Amino acid sequence: ILNTTVVDKSNVRILQLQTEQIAEKQTKIEDINQQLSESLIQHTNQRMLLYLSITAIVLITVFLLMAIRAYRAKSKTNSELKRQKEQLEIVSKQLEEATQAKLLFFTNISHEFKTPLSLILGPVETLLAHNSLTKEQQELLFLIKKNSNRLLHLISEVLEFRSYENGKLKMYFTKGNLKRFLIELNTFFSDRIKQKKLKFQFIADEVPFEITFDKEK
Repeated sequence: ILNTTVVDKSNVRILQLQTEQIAEKQTKIEDINQQLSESLIQHTNQRMLLYLSITAIVLITVFLLMAIRAYRAKSKTNSELKRQKEQLEIVSKQLEEATQAKLLFFTNISHEFKTPLSLILGPVETLLAHNSLTKEQQELLFLIKKNSNRLLHLISEVLEFRSYENGKLKMYFTKGNLKRFLIELNTFFSDRIKQKKLKFQFIADEVPFEITFDKEK
């Protein structure tokens, strides 16, 4: 059985004070609960912010590592390309020097060949001027003369190639009969063909082959 108290004028003030205290405590409890809820929300937000910060730091670190690795790889590639370029330049320079040395050698040799050939052509032309030679001797001397002249032309072409290297080569185009020109070239090798016992024929249609070309080139 619950104890009951009779409310009268003597205790109404006490009950009123007790009610006010209870209400005040209830308000404080509600305030504390509100503060706890806010603290819990703030703590949750802070924890999420911490997780996001850690994730961002990890991602930034990964990106930085990848960037550093890519930069090092690019630097290594650039260094390798630079080294290969320098090697190619060295090889190119060496090839150029070797080519120039060979051309200089051939030029010097060509100059050395021109004088003996000229000395050979002099006696040959003198012999061809005599009427005491047989037809076969004349043909052989004429062949020597033609081949010597041809060799002189080839030597001149070597020398002209040097002019080409220096940008001074000139072409001399004239209108001529291509068929007749090829027949003349054929006679240069006729004796050699006979020595080798080869069968060689030059056949062309009986039509004009007039074209413009450089006979010496």
